[in-house]
Amino acid sequence: MREADMSKNYLDNQYFKEDVVRAAYYLSDLEQIRGKRVFITGATGLIGRMLVFTLAKMNRERSAKIKIYAVSRNAKNAAELFEEVISDGVEFVSADLTSPLKFDQNVDIVIHAAADTKSTDMVNNPIKVINSVYLATKNMLDFAKDHQVERFIYLSSMEVYGQTFKSDGLITEEFSGRVNVSSLRSSYPEAKRLAELLVRSYSKEHKFKAIILRLTQTFGSSVKLGDQRVFAQFASSALEKHEITLKTKGETVRSYVDTSDVVNVIQEMIKLDLPVGFCEVFNVADQEATISIYQMAKMISEIVDNCEIKFELGQDDSMYAPVLYMELDNSKLMAATDWAPTKNIDSMLRILVNVLKDQQSNS
Repeated sequence: MREADMSKNYLDNQYFKEDVVRAAYYLSDLEQIRGKRVFITGATGLIGRMLVFTLAKMNRERSAKIKIYAVSRNAKNAAELFEEVISDGVEFVSADLTSPLKFDQNVDIVIHAAADTKSTDMVNNPIKVINSVYLATKNMLDFAKDHQVERFIYLSSMEVYGQTFKSDGLITEEFSGRVNVSSLRSSYPEAKRLAELLVRSYSKEHKFKAIILRLTQTFGSSVKLGDQRVFAQFASSALEKHEITLKTKGETVRSYVDTSDVVNVIQEMIKLDLPVGFCEVFNVADQEATISIYQMAKMISEIVDNCEIKFELGQDDSMYAPVLYMELDNSKLMAATDWAPTKNIDSMLRILVNVLKDQQSNS
């Protein structure tokens, strides 16, 4: 299948469609989002694409009248991806966010989800990674300042906490972790830390509401075949080769969360009551979905007919995050909102395997 065809069809699976339906009806009251102009960066990314489909469905079935600006470096690819919802309030904006944004319309809400998250780029192209986080965030904040934005929602990362250990306990939003600034791979977490500080600073000085969401590792029905993150690599390898190869011992333990649950969190953030000029930060994770990399490999192996698990240790591991134990505390988010995770780790992995299996059979 040609890449263009895959970009149009890989979301054509029952799990994605069901997730979008649930997310579109997540809010019982649309008052805070009805008629809003929403500017979404990273619109073709894992979370952005589900968010665009969700808001478009809210327009089509719930008369939400949301104007959706889907931002991508390649508007042609975005138009192909969102072809079926192009008449539901979606407009494509082509932009390289590392340059000042040229866009002459005001918006109400910015959801900034764009960043380079490839581990190989963190080591081999650290300047690219830094720019994709720092410069893109600064340019979006300048845009927010100049376009009377009411609310700026920034999707950050658990990586701002650096290396954490079991003795650190639950990681709250106040935790200050350890980042090895001598490692090139720290290009990503250090840039994310600075980007968060920019969000706080712009919010205070330029008087708009801001929210920082520190996401744990996220996956779900919108994962695309070829995704290089560990969950997708494991599932793809299990399906293609009937084996999973670990380049490390798989000792890292962290929490996970489903993509559709993140979309629900974003909807909660749109309606969250905040004073002007205030910035709030929340961890986003399912604490019950906390497992090691090896445990994830074992679970996927069992789902795919007990495929073999192999280790290839001793190679260059500079592109991998250091071994950590990180269980994000989500109590602040759950206390401030009505949100709760809807899928456990077993169902998340089973959906992942089925979605990638379907894409492989159609490629």
